[in-house]
Amino acid sequence: MILKKLISEFMNSPTGGNVIPRLKAERSQELYFHGLTESAKGFFLVSLTSSINKPILYLANDINSALDIYHETKSLTNLPVFYFCSQEVSPYDQISSDVEVISHQTSILIHLMNKKGPCLIISTGKCLLEKIWNKNELINNCFEITSSTKTEPKDLARKLIDLGYKKTSLASNRGELSIRGDIFDIYPIIGEPARIEFFGDEIESIRIYSPTTQRSQQNIERLIITPRYYIISLDQNILIEKINNLSLKNKDLKETLDKEVEQIRTSGYFESLEYYSQLIDQKNASLFDYLPQNSLILIDDWEDNTINIHNWYQRNLEIKNELEKNNKIIPLPDLLLHKTDYVLNIIKNYSRAFIERFEQFDKSNLHSINLGFDPQERFHNQIDKFIERIREWISLNNKLIIFSDQPQRIKGIMREWNIPAVYTEGLNEDDYDKNQIFISKEGTLNGFKISYQNIIILTDQEIFGTKRKPNLLKKSTKQSRQDYYTNIEDLKPNDYVVHVKHGIGRYRGLAKMSIDNAEREYLMIEYATDGKLYLPVEQINVLYRYRGSAEVVPKLSRLGGSDWELTKKKVKKAVKKIAEDLLNLYTVRSKQEGFTFNPDSHWQIEMEEAFPYTETPDQWQAICDVKADMESTKPTDRLICGDVGFGKTEVALRAIFKAVLSGKQVAILVPTTILAQQHYNVISERLAPYPARIGLLSRFVSSNEQKKTIVKLTLGEVDVVIGTHRLLQKDINFKDLGLVIIDEEQRFGVVHKEKLKQLRVTVDVITLSATPIPRTLHMALSGARDMSLITTPPANRLPIKTFVGEFKSTVIKTAILHELERGGQVYFVHNRIDSIERTASYLRELVPEAKLAVAHGQMGDKELENVMLEFLLKKHNILLCTTIIESGIDIPNVNTIVIDNADHMGLAQLYQLRGRVGRSEVQAYAYCLHEADKVLSDTAKNRLQAIKEFSNLGSGYQIALRDMEIRGVGNILGSEQHGHMISVGFDFYCQLLNEAVDKLRGIEIHDIELETVIDITISAFIPNKYIEDENQKVIEYKRLAGVKSNKELEYLSSEWKDRFGNFPQEVENLTRIVELRVLANQLGIKSIKSEGSGNMKIDTSFRLQKWLSIQGLLPRFLIQRTSFKSNARSSNDSSSFILVKTTGLAPKEQLDLLFQLLNNIRSLEKNEKIA
Repeated sequence: MILKKLISEFMNSPTGGNVIPRLKAERSQELYFHGLTESAKGFFLVSLTSSINKPILYLANDINSALDIYHETKSLTNLPVFYFCSQEVSPYDQISSDVEVISHQTSILIHLMNKKGPCLIISTGKCLLEKIWNKNELINNCFEITSSTKTEPKDLARKLIDLGYKKTSLASNRGELSIRGDIFDIYPIIGEPARIEFFGDEIESIRIYSPTTQRSQQNIERLIITPRYYIISLDQNILIEKINNLSLKNKDLKETLDKEVEQIRTSGYFESLEYYSQLIDQKNASLFDYLPQNSLILIDDWEDNTINIHNWYQRNLEIKNELEKNNKIIPLPDLLLHKTDYVLNIIKNYSRAFIERFEQFDKSNLHSINLGFDPQERFHNQIDKFIERIREWISLNNKLIIFSDQPQRIKGIMREWNIPAVYTEGLNEDDYDKNQIFISKEGTLNGFKISYQNIIILTDQEIFGTKRKPNLLKKSTKQSRQDYYTNIEDLKPNDYVVHVKHGIGRYRGLAKMSIDNAEREYLMIEYATDGKLYLPVEQINVLYRYRGSAEVVPKLSRLGGSDWELTKKKVKKAVKKIAEDLLNLYTVRSKQEGFTFNPDSHWQIEMEEAFPYTETPDQWQAICDVKADMESTKPTDRLICGDVGFGKTEVALRAIFKAVLSGKQVAILVPTTILAQQHYNVISERLAPYPARIGLLSRFVSSNEQKKTIVKLTLGEVDVVIGTHRLLQKDINFKDLGLVIIDEEQRFGVVHKEKLKQLRVTVDVITLSATPIPRTLHMALSGARDMSLITTPPANRLPIKTFVGEFKSTVIKTAILHELERGGQVYFVHNRIDSIERTASYLRELVPEAKLAVAHGQMGDKELENVMLEFLLKKHNILLCTTIIESGIDIPNVNTIVIDNADHMGLAQLYQLRGRVGRSEVQAYAYCLHEADKVLSDTAKNRLQAIKEFSNLGSGYQIALRDMEIRGVGNILGSEQHGHMISVGFDFYCQLLNEAVDKLRGIEIHDIELETVIDITISAFIPNKYIEDENQKVIEYKRLAGVKSNKELEYLSSEWKDRFGNFPQEVENLTRIVELRVLANQLGIKSIKSEGSGNMKIDTSFRLQKWLSIQGLLPRFLIQRTSFKSNARSSNDSSSFILVKTTGLAPKEQLDLLFQLLNNIRSLEKNEKIA
């Protein structure tokens, strides 16, 4: 690899020969480095770590630089690289320490305690003020679990709960554990989530599992357990006694103290517990207590670091004083962070080196070293200028290394200009000596010159102006869709449900009943006039969750009444009409001839590979769908749905580039100027390395520029144009338009929509929509509309850190300044227009250094658009706004949102608002605040708790989206359909629509009412000892009832054994009954039911003649056990049945007998058909 060669060149150079031995020394002198450009710091740090064989602590001058260098160095070396971060909030804000910060810190501390040798720790001076675990406390409370560990699961659980772990039904977040019989799941603070399988007190296996799918992935040898919080094994009585002693000195704080004591007694680990750590002599150490004495501390810009340390310390003192003055906190004897002098003095005990911006005045100083890493010039995609400089460098005998995400494009440019270059995969020594220009995918993110060796390093940033992303963000594996475990079918007691036959009822929970000594579990459903239905759990598939409008409480149906049948008929008629309309449109379009775009070329593949993230399964499917459409002969008209930031633009981008490479022009139509600007920025950056010409038509572009773009469109000199409805005006003409991308079509007016309809006749159209469309509706419409759904959030997106608490000036100030310090922007949501200006004055006074803008719905369109554009262009740091930012806006630089009066908002609205941040790889924060000292209702408390717990955009997010999905139905199908949907519930409505579409397309309909019903007196259910959580149990029953084949049953069975352990007899019986149902369905059997006399009755459509021909060929023991009954008077054979004698047989033998009978019937039927 070329990078290793470059490191070796540096180590063997005169500069390396001067620097490395001096830094390797046991106690090196202070060195001062200059001549180290920002872009070369990652390379320099990796070179040092590889050379000096000791730990290096590198202190960047701010958080952004620290994170950038951490990501780059981690992708450049296999040596241990860590990021020592600190909590984002002040310890005086009394917010529990963030588990991800604890995870980062613990990884470093465990490594330093257990391993010698080189490692690189990246941090900032400010982070060193943070107090962490006392070393002995951490040593005494860490332990390993291996296959030879002997412990009872309950003892292990007790030990973990003492360390702050929380017991849950599914361990899907750090610091959680879950026990299900012999299966013990734990998501430790460091490392992957692990599943331990016990046999008594012995461990049979330890496996890593996916927190998303809950399925095991691979076996591991050992697991390291560390504490969850900084407070370990809390002795409540000692802490309460110490707090009570403080109350003697602070009579005014008695009420606050009493509250805190009550919290300790009832909650164990609670929000403000760490505030009292010093009272029990915990959390008093620093990173230096763990850092070996031979370590090197490398400080980047000592002056900036010192200022940042002083500022953070001072800000905490101000927060402390303000909170103490207002009686918000109890004064403590010591500070909650280390003093500035402590950090600045302890650094002097280590070998130190300083990176200086400028050369020292005294050039004779032997401790001042010029490293010779100079900045590299930029070419801004001017290929002629770039080639001219390359030739100049070659003539001066320089080596030129190009690190690019587009190596084929670079090779193409070199070929075009007759410049020899080598692609460096598997580079050997001879190649390096013989050649001058090397191209590689892996390497530094930015370019620089190594002047002492005549080496020039270039990247996409210098050549094209596009940013390279570190390789560690890109994963090579694509997960299959079935691996995405989701609990959207969650059904809780008191939910309204729809039974296919009986209508709308209310689910009241699971009920266990014993009939003829066989235990079964039933879903109890309540209907009007005290009607009750006990539905066997294996028939849960005839039940749908009722989802209608939040404002409408559904009317319960009456068991045995005719109203439900009438409602069903009415809705079926309505969905048939809409299905006909959709299919007619689809048929007309599919008969037209369209342009066939070229298959993927080298450039297409390379542009796609430069995408710095892993495509989600949904996104990958959408990309494949679009390409298949474009390469077919029929015109493309596809709708792509997905939330903002879920990757729709990337799908569109690949289609755009495909069209351009096929010689066609592309028009991108957007509803607002802001969106036009955003699309223009994204597309220009991604396509910069290629000769694609991009234009913008919007009111923010001067009329002169617009005229030029319009002329170029006519001449074919613009390949891609982005614009608002200006693109639909009569003066716009294209030379060869091939593809139109429409973003948010529902936001255009009627006149514009008519023009779009006409466009669809002649060119390929892709429509993007951020209106969430549920998967069920997508399935129903997929036969009548080309539609792709993206519901999976990007894999590498960091969960949004969410803080819930009282409105405190100190919290808000810390949050805003933290974001501003890293160059980001802030949304401050205040949803009352009458007091928004007062809030603006308050924020300007609180954070005078910030530039603030106000935006709300009562402003004029142009005024609002101007404010939003200025914010997008970073002219303001804070946008104080109402909930108008709820949808459609994607500004990656905004990574903190403060939501005022969060308790007044619905859960879905809070999710949507929080989803406006966290759009990039930068850590995002959401502060959901409520009035101080306000007593919250239970609903508000639950809502705020939910938003805090669901920090991932997973199933919880989709549950919250449901009400918006339902609102979206009106947009897709029209307002009249909304009424029909309310009358039967959304999910059942989608099922009816699906059936109507399939019927018109001539596809065989799977009627749930015609499925085999099995109701036999055998104990078959999921006992509590197997799955304890009732909600989880209902989810699993629902999944089991949805099984349609033996393959699906095998998949589910293996998952259950993995997640919950080996089957108890009741579960074994349950899965065998499902297998029996699958087989009976294939044979067209209506039902298998137990008869009171100890027999079983199989309802069949066989005629007597057919049964006799089958019976004669059955084995003797089956003939003896079966008899056939039919109603001779009946014109059809609906009353025919086979009676199976099961008297005296055990449950297993009864099931074996049924399987033998049905398998024989199937074999005989097959032979009959073949004959």
